[in-house]
Amino acid sequence: PPLPATPPPHTESPPEEEPILWPPVKVTGIIKMGSAFSARLDNRIVGPGETVNGIELIRVTEEGAVLRYRGKEKLLRVGESTR
Repeated sequence: PPLPATPPPHTESPPEEEPILWPPVKVTGIIKMGSAFSARLDNRIVGPGETVNGIELIRVTEEGAVLRYRGKEKLLRVGESTR
């Protein structure tokens, strides 16, 4: 008896994710107080867990600020902005 036909390989590409348009926020400074860091976002001093324009500050290092918006994270250095 003939073998069952094998289905053709799946060639559809997965749906592309919509790019997330981040609200505008600029890292204007990094502040170190003892062993703790804060960031200046749009000239507001913000600590980890706080939000600016709906963007949450996750952590701050000497390199920059790690921000989260709609589940995506992004590292911004001083002088960089989300747009």
